[in-house]
Formats: sequence, C-alpha cells, structure tokens
Amino acid sequence: MNRRLELIFSAVLTLCAVGVASTAVYQQLRGVGADTTKVSYTEGWDRLLSNGSRIGEASAPVQIAEFTDFECPFCQRFHRTLEQVAEELPGQVSTTFFHFPLEMHEFAKDASIAAECARRQGHFPEMVSELFARRDSFGVRPWAAYAEASGVSDTAAFRRCMIEDEVKSRIEADMAFGREIGVTGTPTIIINGWRLPFPVGADSLMYLSREFIAGRSPFKERD
Repeated sequence: MNRRLELIFSAVLTLCAVGVASTAVYQQLRGVGADTTKVSYTEGWDRLLSNGSRIGEASAPVQIAEFTDFECPFCQRFHRTLEQVAEELPGQVSTTFFHFPLEMHEFAKDASIAAECARRQGHFPEMVSELFARRDSFGVRPWAAYAEASGVSDTAAFRRCMIEDEVKSRIEADMAFGREIGVTGTPTIIINGWRLPFPVGADSLMYLSREFIAGRSPFKERD
C-alpha cells in the first residue's frame, strides 16, 4: 500500500471511530426509550466550581460537577469511569464533588463526613477512592481505618473532625445546594454545564471529554 492510500485509510478509520463513539453516546443517553433523553444546560453552572471539593486542576478544559453518595453503587461505578478517563487524559479533567447522601443509605452521610475530614489533611482524592473501593465494608470497618489507608496521618484529629458540627453543616449545605438546582438522585453529573440524564460509561465520557478539549460542544445543537 502506498503512502497516499495509507493516509486515506487512516483518515477513514479515524472518522469511523469518531462516528461510532458519537453514536454510542447518543444511544446511551437515549436510555430505554426515546422520550428519556433529557440533556439540559445548567445556567450559571460555573458557580458550582467555586464550591464542593475538587479533584483535578481548576484550569482543566473538562469540568465535571458531581453530586454523589458513597453508598450508591452507580456512583461507585461512575467513579471508576472518572478515574479511567482522568488517567488517560492527565490534567484535562477536573471533578468537583458535592455530597448528596440519600436517606435510604444508612452510612452515606458518615462516609461523606469522613471524606471531608480526610480533605482537611490533604487526602480527599485518596479517601474518595478508598470509600468507593471498600463500600461493602461500611458499618463494619471503622472510618479511621479508611483514613489510615488513604494516607491520613493524624487519626486523632480525624476522629475529632468526625463529630464536628462544622463538617456536618458542609454536608447539609451541599445537599441544600443540590436540591436548589433540582438534584433528586445520585450520581447527578454536569459536564461543562451540560447535565446528563444518567451516568455514562467510559467510552462515552472519553468521547465527550475529547470534544470539549477540542473546543467543541457535543450538545451544541441542543442549546
């Protein structure tokens, strides 16, 4: 195959790959029926980024705001997706977390408090990963054990933090903020202002991220 044909073949494959990824995203966003596709734009979404707890760079071209519950299996699955995409696109994806523990989950609020107490000692990302990885041990494993596994060195301060009203108030503020913008379940995901109807998979999130990095909005036609 000569050089020109190789270039043409490569270009065709690239276009096909992009087309497949784009189709996959919209198929996934359609859910189980055509009427369930509700991708909406959140006005003033950037104010979300000045609140919450961030993992990633504030200057990243892809900014995700997520309302999460550490006892939620769908949140656990989406966190794996986030980690995978962030690893493949280093420095390009930032996630600002908001705590939204659901009443049906017995340990979710305490898990959020534990995450915030770890954040005080500079280990929020590690704690988030540890909580999701060991979600099945909630109620059995002490929160301080999660902290130690996350690199928190002052476990005495961590234990004191767990009962402080200030931290509990922060969780309540996140929840109130979520309700203010219509959050009812977890994970609720807003990517560069666009609120998704449900968490997407790794391929779809990768496609969306690459589009935003390239300066394109995958949902522009929906604006």
